[in-house]
Amino acid sequence: MRYFFLVFFIFFIVHGNSQCEVKSKLWPDQTMYFSVSPELFFYTEVKSLKGNITTDKHNYFLRLLPKPFPAKEEKKNLDHAIKIVLTNDSAIVLENFDVEYRSRDTSLSLMYLIPDKFLSLFTEHDVKSLTIDLGDQNGERHYGFVLHKATLREQLNCLKKIK
Repeated sequence: MRYFFLVFFIFFIVHGNSQCEVKSKLWPDQTMYFSVSPELFFYTEVKSLKGNITTDKHNYFLRLLPKPFPAKEEKKNLDHAIKIVLTNDSAIVLENFDVEYRSRDTSLSLMYLIPDKFLSLFTEHDVKSLTIDLGDQNGERHYGFVLHKATLREQLNCLKKIK
């Protein structure tokens, strides 16, 4: 019986921290970035959106992985801001920070700086929707967060704990 409680306790600890598994990556400019694995926010047969929070311990960024995405030749058109609506109905605009085609151009990563003045909103409220302009013929794309609405809040709170 004692072993059952010990196993249950260990399972609870591991399972409870599994969503806060922080990964690190050294970028070419020698900056160490920390992040949690991207989660799926929206999915249809036509389009999908994954994303996560990334930090260099000084700034926090929202990283998005949209599909489909424009060809690499259209990269110059990807510097648009995004609009996020939170569950308290506040609208936040984030400016583009970085654009990167990854894995031999099979995925696109867009990073947006989260200004300090918005951090408390992101730590207290879930995301309701996100609007992004990828600079292609489709115009603005609107994603209503159906899956994992609380993920960005949870990831930001998780990453704020690293020292």
